Amino acid sequence: MDRAHQLGYCKQCKLREFSKLEGVICSLTGHKATFEDECPEYQIDQNIAERNREIEEERLQDLKSSDTLGLSMFGIKNQIIAGALAIIGSVVWFIAGASADIIFFYPPILFILGLATLIQGVVTSNKKAKLKQQLKENVDLLDK
Repeated sequence: MDRAHQLGYCKQCKLREFSKLEGVICSLTGHKATFEDECPEYQIDQNIAERNREIEEERLQDLKSSDTLGLSMFGIKNQIIAGALAIIGSVVWFIAGASADIIFFYPPILFILGLATLIQGVVTSNKKAKLKQQLKENVDLLDK
């Protein structure tokens, strides 16, 4: 049992305390956790567990937002679509600026970000398709 697994329990337990020397400790024993799989004295602190759940949800939302160039706020969660929209937007912006005899610095950057997002989306999609195919093949093997 590694300390990280134990801390997963201890950080959400009502019986936790903090020691300057050892970090998170058990209030019952006054020492670091020694259990192997699960703590028999574990009492979940619902407030901390809910807060940790909210933090994880926020982290996942931030990750989605960064994967789609912030377009997930508008309901676009597919990287391929987000990348294509960024590319189209950058081209329109560049053409509009050029027709007004203004050269903007941002459209090439947006184009590159869109292209990178599009490529990342295609790669991710291909990986998911291969994984689905492998799972299907495994299920077919088990059915025989």
